[in-house]
Amino acid sequence: MKAKVINVIKIILRWLMGITFIVSAILKLISVDHFDLYIYSFGIFNFTWVSFLSRTLIAFELLLGLLLISRLYYRKVWYLTLLTMVGFTLFLIYTAIFRNDSNCHCFGTFVEFNPIESIIKNLILIALLFVIYKQNELIIKRKGLITGIVSVVAFAAIFIISPPDSLFNALYHPKERINSEALDQVLQDSSLVEISDFEGNQIVAIFIPGCKYCQLSMQRLASIFERHQLDPNLLKIVIVGNPEGVEFFRKETNIDAYPILYYPDPISMFKATSGSFPTLLFMENKSVKKSINFRGIDEKSILDHLQ
Repeated sequence: MKAKVINVIKIILRWLMGITFIVSAILKLISVDHFDLYIYSFGIFNFTWVSFLSRTLIAFELLLGLLLISRLYYRKVWYLTLLTMVGFTLFLIYTAIFRNDSNCHCFGTFVEFNPIESIIKNLILIALLFVIYKQNELIIKRKGLITGIVSVVAFAAIFIISPPDSLFNALYHPKERINSEALDQVLQDSSLVEISDFEGNQIVAIFIPGCKYCQLSMQRLASIFERHQLDPNLLKIVIVGNPEGVEFFRKETNIDAYPILYYPDPISMFKATSGSFPTLLFMENKSVKKSINFRGIDEKSILDHLQ
């Protein structure tokens, strides 16, 4: 009787561990744009590689959870899980020593853990791994084929639900996003003279204060400018609304280093951008060379345009 109870407890713990990995993967996927920014902040990969790496990590975590629950190749999966947890823990020790992160994105932006808290969490999970070590593998026919199918589905699902921006833009070519005539009228407004009088190449980012993707765009642009030490004056921030909106946006993002303008006529700006926010304009002198949205922000194209 006692042995059966212990076995049931081990099964429950194995399921809880598997569910933890699955939930962690789902929460990262929901806030994947923030996860991209976090990985990019380490200064190792550009945004193109970051967007593939983040989704690969999410898919891998999802697959680990599914395999732990199913017990397919359980012994190999157990060792792989242990190595993964040890690797994550070493990474967290590095961040705890050399960085001051408030959230290491173990559960995306929904449950914030700092590196120390995540290290404690990982040590608990590693201890539980040893508790559930002695469990039998699932014996079924065509186990390799089933495992392969589960793996492909897990990775395909992540990349289909949230394709990397470069892949998305390669498959989907958006039409021109601006109304050129209306935009020309907007840029003639006295509140935007800093843009219209500028000679050379610049980027103009048009945001509305409460827009989630406007805030993410600003954070991504700021990360690119800071890494490559680009002149902040080459990025003009236009907040549509009023001074209170500028202050709200300032608190939510990292814009203090950049020229900030506000445009008080939302209707005219909606016409100019076809109602799409954020809109980023790549300008050469007074001409708009191209316009993009959040998904179109590409590190290489920004560097090519400004350098």
